Amino acid sequence: METISVWIPDDLEAELKAYLKGEKLDRSTGVRKSDDPNDESKRYQAISRVRSRIREELPEDIAVLSEHHPELFNEFRKTACDNE
Repeated sequence: METISVWIPDDLEAELKAYLKGEKLDRSTGVRKSDDPNDESKRYQAISRVRSRIREELPEDIAVLSEHHPELFNEFRKTACDNE
């Protein structure tokens, strides 16, 4: 994942920190934090669904692209493989 760095004037930094804390947002990601244990379960379920789709559906999608849309397949391959 790419990182975006932004300079924040000193007078706004305290205000931003207070906002992030008040909204329970993670400072590094801007994603809402949660104390709810069910959220961890939902996160795990979402990760499991993505893994399942990668293992079960992605190979078929790649085969279809390769056979019927070689330009899209090459674009996909370049994007997926160049980030290694």
